[in-house]
Amino acid sequence: MLSFEEGLSLLASANVRGELAHIGRGIEKEGLRVSADGHLSAQPHPLALGSALTHPMITTDFSESLMEFITGVHQSPQATLSELQDIQQFCAREIAEEYIWASSMPCAIPDSAAIPIARYGTSHLAQMKHNYRCGLSYRYGSMMQCITGIHYNFSFSDSFWEHYQLLLGDSLPRQQFITQHYFNLIRNFHRWVWLITYLFGASPVVDASFLRARQHNLHPIGRDTYGLPEATALRLGRLGYRSQHQNDFYVSTNCLSEYIDSLHNAILTPFAPYKDIPVGRNGQLNDGLLQIENEFYSTIRPKQIAHPSEPSLCALQRRGIAYVELRCVDINPYRPFGIDAEQIYFMDAFLCYCLLAPSSYSTIDDERINFNNLEHTVHYGRKPHLLLQRNDQSITLPEWGEILLGEVMAVAECLDGAIGGTAHRDSCRAQCKKIAHAAQTPSARIVEQASTSSYVELITDISQGYAQTQSTRTAHNEAIATLSRQSLRDQHALEIADTLSYEEYVRAYYDQYHCCRS
Repeated sequence: MLSFEEGLSLLASANVRGELAHIGRGIEKEGLRVSADGHLSAQPHPLALGSALTHPMITTDFSESLMEFITGVHQSPQATLSELQDIQQFCAREIAEEYIWASSMPCAIPDSAAIPIARYGTSHLAQMKHNYRCGLSYRYGSMMQCITGIHYNFSFSDSFWEHYQLLLGDSLPRQQFITQHYFNLIRNFHRWVWLITYLFGASPVVDASFLRARQHNLHPIGRDTYGLPEATALRLGRLGYRSQHQNDFYVSTNCLSEYIDSLHNAILTPFAPYKDIPVGRNGQLNDGLLQIENEFYSTIRPKQIAHPSEPSLCALQRRGIAYVELRCVDINPYRPFGIDAEQIYFMDAFLCYCLLAPSSYSTIDDERINFNNLEHTVHYGRKPHLLLQRNDQSITLPEWGEILLGEVMAVAECLDGAIGGTAHRDSCRAQCKKIAHAAQTPSARIVEQASTSSYVELITDISQGYAQTQSTRTAHNEAIATLSRQSLRDQHALEIADTLSYEEYVRAYYDQYHCCRS
């Protein structure tokens, strides 16, 4: 196993460094549609936005009111953000009297029973997507499913992997080599995800309606607002987008076969706490710990592009890892599109660091330590001298953060050398300031401002301000509108193409999992 310094030296070599200019990145940003009175919209997904089932850029997640904007893969942060801006501006114009909630924790939702579960039409695929969401509602409640975030997709180019493998002198088949090294990255990300949460966490408070009928340890922060004074990202904590039953569920990231077998068993093995939930239409898809692999809540996922009606797990088994998906990124309400180029530059450098640093295999005990470090950062990350566990020893979050940022800075220099300029180093310097001064984090700013009014009032003002500036027509409006019209035709084509019964379709889908055994 190479040391970090040895790995960095390889990265700095001419052939590999040049390929760093071709990192692929894409964004999937979720956003609640909110009515003028600040409550979750009860209106169906607007027809002008096209079909949520088949539109390549605009879909819904759990709810009809929970939109998701999907960019393509780009080789610069600016191009990625530009496309996200085009999509969000198109939607802002089309939803008229409503607006997009600019934060990860939900707006006021007085009655969770009124949250409309997403529908996608009458095709079997559409019914299965709705069926899955009904299962989520039974298992976790609809309120939790209204928490939103940003999924950040990251990949190295094929040419990068070719040069990197040659420099390492590795003789594995190319895709096996790629998959192995993505898992190395994933294990290190699990070890250090607390740093991303501290730096960019933006969900330290919630509206009082979110806590209805739920036990919690939050304190009053502002009017109808609860949180923890030193919290960073309650979205990732015990009240957030997480399953209590999954807390003790160990999924190995040591190799592809162990990862697949872990999830395979969780999908196909009956799980007693869910046995009384009805299975089938308007119930859950199955009674396993997971209905499908997407239900596994993790801060990062290995991904492969799946074919139509192909489970993601089978795509991974057949073709290996193509990219990783970060799922721990909060929407920053102080950025018009929830994320900015500075954050992207830093995350790119951080992910490259996770690839280069030594990455030993993880055990259940290792993952428990990682979980506890993240949990402490989520709830108390800005507490002075907060202790985390590193290599069986305690270390303060600022001390460890400075060590990690020093090594990420070295990677940032390589990245700047590949593309020119100082953007990666500048982003690292900005994060160093947050380590030294916790008040500069977005979570600190939110707590301070929500305490003088309320969470809902704060985010409403911000969201409505963005809606006013984003509702203007752009040059890309017509192109997206054309995709919207085509998506409606594509949905209809799917609906008339089904030949099996719905029950046969679901059975055939689950039969594919048996091919995923190692």
